[in-house]
Amino acid sequence: MQSQAVKGVMQSQAAKGGTRRILPFQAARRKFETAYVERLLRRTGNDVAEAARLADKDRSDFYVLMKRCGIDIIARRRVRSTA
Repeated sequence: MQSQAVKGVMQSQAAKGGTRRILPFQAARRKFETAYVERLLRRTGNDVAEAARLADKDRSDFYVLMKRCGIDIIARRRVRSTA
């Protein structure tokens, strides 16, 4: 049984080239981590402390993860406040 993350990776690759090529591990992991962090931040209204709690991570480690994923929480909050 494939997880939703694996299915998503395979489907996105299939849509691009028509093949079911699987991403290299690091690329797939990065894609999963980014989607996971973004989902947590959306769910918590960009509350990093709450997102870190849901992920069972220290807040400082969660900030490191966000940086690795290229997620700028200040920009996200700015967009949210202007919407």
